[in-house]
Amino acid sequence: DRDWSSDVCSSDLDAIIGKSLDGTITSWNKGAEKIFGYAEEEMIGRQISTLVPPAYRDELLQVHEKIKRGEHIEHFETVRMRKDGVERDMSLTFSPVLDEQGRVVAVSTIGRDITEQKKAERLLLDHVRFNRELEIAQEIQQSFLSVCPWELPGLHMACCCTPATHVGGDYY
Repeated sequence: DRDWSSDVCSSDLDAIIGKSLDGTITSWNKGAEKIFGYAEEEMIGRQISTLVPPAYRDELLQVHEKIKRGEHIEHFETVRMRKDGVERDMSLTFSPVLDEQGRVVAVSTIGRDITEQKKAERLLLDHVRFNRELEIAQEIQQSFLSVCPWELPGLHMACCCTPATHVGGDYY
């Protein structure tokens, strides 16, 4: 019977961080080193708040209160900060670590950097929004063109236009 826990903790895809209830880091794997830029010896004994941007500090306190009550939190999306100050989008799973009596004595956190995924989602949303705006503009243009009264002064030119076509980066 092989102990797989050391293999799991040595993963370099996900950050696996152990903390005491007061937020002191007690374990730090290679994945955490890769994602956050801190070596294990730099982080053991430091507060987890080192990785939390100021705007997210209250969120950290709320999460730790839930963990102290024995709650498990999965796929919590938030932002954390690397050693170089760059903020990264993260998906975090928090689990309470219990002693023999069932009391919460520590916190285990598994974190995955989802920054690239979030960028792709934002680009897709921007693209969808842009396409919808074009559709609306074309619908408005079509509604004017189909009922344009020729005899109204100043509207003659608008009524002679054909629906917008894409030429380079502009619409004519």
